[in-house]
This record gives sequence, C-alpha cells and structure tokens, in this order.
Amino acid sequence: MFAAQLDSPHRAYNPDDAEGSVSVVAIGAPSVDDVAPSDPAE
Repeated sequence: MFAAQLDSPHRAYNPDDAEGSVSVVAIGAPSVDDVAPSDPAE
C-alpha cells in the first residue's frame, strides 16, 4: 500500500520488466483534469 499525504508530490512507476502488475485505487482524491502518465525517462 502506498499513501500520499496532501500537498506531497509523488510519482508511482511499475517498470516494463516487473514480475507483476499493479492496481491503482484513488480514495478521496479530488477530481482533476491535469493528470499525465508517468515517464521514467524524465
């Protein structure tokens, strides 16, 4: 489990060669329209 505190930037990443997949569940997250996929090369 990963929990982010308010106003704490974070970038979750699961590499292509990972042994398993991940699931994301956002609880109590505000509705936003400025999201973008994470690019590990940045």
